[in-house]
Amino acid sequence: MAQQSILLLSGQAGWAGRVLSWRDHFDAHACASAEEARALLTGSRPWAVVLIDGADHGADRDLIALARQAGARAVVVGAPPVSVDWLGLGAHAVLHPEFGPQEVFSVLAADQSDGPSLPAPHSLLCVTGPGGTGASTVAVALGQGLAGRAGHVLLADLRRHAELHALHHLDADGPGIDDLVQAHRTSSPDPLTLSELPPFVPRGYRLLGGLRRAVGWSSLRPRALAAAIHGLRAAYDVVVCDIDPDLEGEAEGGSFDVEERNALARVAVANATGVVVVGGPGAKGTHSLLRVLGEFWSHGVKPERTVVVVNRADRLSLDRLGVALGQLGARDAATICLPELDLETHLLSGAPLPGAFVDPLTDAVLPLLAERPPSAAPPAPQRIAPGSLGLRRTGDHEG
Repeated sequence: MAQQSILLLSGQAGWAGRVLSWRDHFDAHACASAEEARALLTGSRPWAVVLIDGADHGADRDLIALARQAGARAVVVGAPPVSVDWLGLGAHAVLHPEFGPQEVFSVLAADQSDGPSLPAPHSLLCVTGPGGTGASTVAVALGQGLAGRAGHVLLADLRRHAELHALHHLDADGPGIDDLVQAHRTSSPDPLTLSELPPFVPRGYRLLGGLRRAVGWSSLRPRALAAAIHGLRAAYDVVVCDIDPDLEGEAEGGSFDVEERNALARVAVANATGVVVVGGPGAKGTHSLLRVLGEFWSHGVKPERTVVVVNRADRLSLDRLGVALGQLGARDAATICLPELDLETHLLSGAPLPGAFVDPLTDAVLPLLAERPPSAAPPAPQRIAPGSLGLRRTGDHEG
């Protein structure tokens, strides 16, 4: 059977018609859009080569990764000068639009590499908790404390409803995660550039704003998002991420849309050195805190890589939490309590938060930075077997 290729076309792709005429060499199929190409690559038909028009707006890191995951050679076609480092984004080759069948055969005969090498990443901490527990304020405090003791620090807002810009009195339209992910679709920004892009705040760290609109999650390509997080880890000594407490994915709930909605939190946790979970006092606070801890631990976060924070703590809440953690077999989780302090004045003025709030948090997370676990690889999409749609899959989540 003839080898097969899939073509991503645009109005300027004159080479496409030429390839379609090579019936003696290839069984070629022309796609009118990147969306059609993605649908075919996740189907059951095998492809040997994916020819991607480098001028098409759908040509990006995610399409190349999808081609590689389908077992195909990802080849970008573009006339010099080529402004995008396609090989750095994972393409097997870049061909001039006047290429012939022999160039395609040469790509097929070449050894298939595992893709570009990436710089060694640094630490990433996730901060989360049920609503109203002060998790975002704890993230601010960690940014401040680590900036004085762990080097160059970034505080990143990865919540769907971003609010850290409001706590810092910054414009919501400033540099945000949307821009960063978009930049990583077709490039790999230099770490030095990333380290200087977000604004510097008086507490000693830089701040990366969140989504401009909560529905912005739908435009985040998964591979570009994973590359953006990796880029931040290469640019900063520590990245502190304020994330939502929801990690549900397709494996847990059967919905890929839910998994994409939670992608910011899921990718951050998959790359996390440690996770800080913040809860409130009282029976309700303890119950909600244990629920979030259980979900994160079932997702693969290890208790010994977890710091449990009880905000505005009382003695009864700590005793109740200690008993519950013992029953869960999670005595390795570090537990600290924070006093009830009036932080509103500090937040409104932009002044540093008091040491009584910052120092216990910083002391608790520093041991997590001393010995980092291996970096998690971005999750690879799984090929869907014909007739399996609607069935629950297991074992394909990050972490």
